[in-house]
Amino acid sequence: MIFYVSWLVLAAASAVVAQTESANCTDSGFNWMFNSKGQSPCNVAELLAGQCDPQGFNIPPLPTSDVYFGPSSAQANNCQCTSIFYSLLSACAACQDRSWLDWTAYAQNCSQVFLTVYWEPIPADTSVPHWAYLNVSATNGSFSVSAAENAGGPESSAVASATGSASTSKSTSGSSHSSKTNAGAIAGGVVGGVVGATLIAALAFFWYMKRNNNTQRVANTSAQTGGREILSSPPPSTWSTSPAQPMYQPTLPKPYNPDDPSTFPPAREQLTPMNQMLTGTTYNADPNWGKTGQYTGVPEV
Repeated sequence: MIFYVSWLVLAAASAVVAQTESANCTDSGFNWMFNSKGQSPCNVAELLAGQCDPQGFNIPPLPTSDVYFGPSSAQANNCQCTSIFYSLLSACAACQDRSWLDWTAYAQNCSQVFLTVYWEPIPADTSVPHWAYLNVSATNGSFSVSAAENAGGPESSAVASATGSASTSKSTSGSSHSSKTNAGAIAGGVVGGVVGATLIAALAFFWYMKRNNNTQRVANTSAQTGGREILSSPPPSTWSTSPAQPMYQPTLPKPYNPDDPSTFPPAREQLTPMNQMLTGTTYNADPNWGKTGQYTGVPEV
């Protein structure tokens, strides 16, 4: 469909301080688009865009056969390059029985777009209907009146910080404005990295201390034993390797030889029990033994 653009449509995409008349819904069938404060989507869109323009932002009524264009490259900002503002502006055209552009054509001059996210804080004097947060990519890339009318959920009101992420690949719900932001994701990644690095460092330190203690224990043991290894139990007993000592063998008496005094029988007083055993001579304890004709110990010829 070809739309004819007037100067009024071009002026609607920028801040117009001198403009006093603002667009409003003319079809009562679209009263469901109003928020709980009685503000039309045109009024809400003006307040959101004004967050990025200190002079304020005005959306004029839309003449027949005209459309609201997206911002120029010089006017593109976080407030207008978001699908939230696009949906409100398209709803403003719809409730005036006018047509609107699809999302791609609207945001062609935006260097960065925010899908389902309004980056700036919501003004305290307004609230954003839940349907403005619908993902236009899921409705053929354009604002859908039927999808907006059937969308349920609470409005989004002013919060202390931005309401979502600048990522165009993430969808957020406008019901709570508690969407995760890039800052939150980065912070979570940093915290996770720090925790992981701390665990790795702790494990490395524990391993180093254990290894160092084992090394110190071995060094102390070596110093105490002169470098010798200490066995936990004594080695088994072994037999001596010294040469075996021969058993005692008694010297046998020599045969009697009259010419060899060493072969003479011992005298009476020499007949000790050991000599008796060695010589085979019987000792008699009788003091007269040897005096009555017995052997006196003197060699006999």
